[in-house]
Amino acid sequence: MGSPLAPLVVEVFMDAFEREIFDSGSGLILNIRYWHRYVDGVLCMWSGSISELHDFLNLLNSKHSNIKFTIEVGGNTINFLDLSISRQDE
Repeated sequence: MGSPLAPLVVEVFMDAFEREIFDSGSGLILNIRYWHRYVDGVLCMWSGSISELHDFLNLLNSKHSNIKFTIEVGGNTINFLDLSISRQDE
């Protein structure tokens, strides 16, 4: 990402990529409770099973050969960018 245009190119590409995923009609999309992307990092709160999460990961990774999504399951705490995010039940 050394080019000054790189952030713009990433934003345009990832916006189109997200539209393709969310408009795909996959039932797995219903398990997404929260989705936030900053440049190329995504924070997603998932309500489905681990098996469904892996199916969703496979869906993401099947859409473009040059992009590789990975998952990190955080439980009650997860790091995203420079933040440590904690979930508290009320």
